[in-house]
Amino acid sequence: MPPALTLITPFLWLAASWFILRRAKFSMERHLYPLFWACLLFLAVDLADSLRRFLAASTNPALFTLSSPFSAPWYIQEILLLVACILLIKWVAYYLHKQFHAQIFFILTTTSLVIFLVVTISFTGLLIRNIQQERFSQLNADTKLLRYAIDRQSAELEAVAKLAASTTELIAATFNRNRPLLLSLLKSQATSHSLASATVADTGFTIIAQAENPDSQGTPILADLFRARLKSGQSVVSPIVVPTGGSQLLFLQAAAPITSSASVSGYIVLRLPLDYAFLKSIASATGLSLSLFTNRQIITSTITDTTGQPTTSVRLPTTSIPWSGELDFSGLGYLTHIEELPDIDNNPIAHLAASVPNTSILETANRSLQVSYFLVAILLVSSLIPTHLISKFISSQMH
Repeated sequence: MPPALTLITPFLWLAASWFILRRAKFSMERHLYPLFWACLLFLAVDLADSLRRFLAASTNPALFTLSSPFSAPWYIQEILLLVACILLIKWVAYYLHKQFHAQIFFILTTTSLVIFLVVTISFTGLLIRNIQQERFSQLNADTKLLRYAIDRQSAELEAVAKLAASTTELIAATFNRNRPLLLSLLKSQATSHSLASATVADTGFTIIAQAENPDSQGTPILADLFRARLKSGQSVVSPIVVPTGGSQLLFLQAAAPITSSASVSGYIVLRLPLDYAFLKSIASATGLSLSLFTNRQIITSTITDTTGQPTTSVRLPTTSIPWSGELDFSGLGYLTHIEELPDIDNNPIAHLAASVPNTSILETANRSLQVSYFLVAILLVSSLIPTHLISKFISSQMH
């Protein structure tokens, strides 16, 4: 609708309401009162629609949600429109029903209208459902892309651990238990590869030196699933979950044996965080909205709340994984697909999620729906002439 017409439409409804009320009151035509209330409701619908358009331009996510289709204000607006249409149709039917020709005309017109509405609503539902299924299929591919990025990062981290374990300086420092040199080498590894932790442990899996905690020594490290493989001389990499202060963090952990004179003198253990920075690097390159969960609680996400911080107020559904459906991220609805992230023993320890705003369905379907409704409106108006002629012919046969 042109902006100028949008501005004057409320005044047109207000003027129509005033003239109808004036005629109903002073001309004693009480049958006009339903038409007056219908015009007032159309005025309310028009004002509500203008308010929703205004809120849709807001950068505040909460206000934008209020303006989106299928929100509470949208339902209220549609209910008001329905009541106004019922009042108008009731008044028109009551006012003209005494003529047989008009009765036939209304029957045929109403039948055509119902058929067009059923077809249009069915088409709309099928179109939205088809787009939703396409979205979920795409999100499924997006989670696999995230899994591929984690697998690639795992391979790179394992290669870094194996390369570090084969360097002459690290082998000699480990064999001689030279902690100052080990700390220097480990800090260099942590800095150059953006690691959260770099550690060297002895053959009993107790810490010799640790880059992020230089005073740490003699503390046990590594779970059994790592130890068994390292003892057999293999390098190993796996995602792990580390409890921290009531929350949980997700890491990629790689370990490799440090061999001196054909015997193992220790192990190097590297950890890379799977955090917001990791997800953001993938999201920036792909445009995806990604999240990581453990124990069905969110660790981090590229979806932000109203303050611009990564959202934390979301929980996974208590259903089996993989799962596709709608999740609420800080008050905003997102279509989401979730996959499991297993450890090296293929036990799920975390979940990967890819999401898109649920309003994207309507944005995609908007053009098709506009064309469909426009064609339906043309067909309905075009059907009035043949309907009038048919009803007139039937009426003439009755005389």
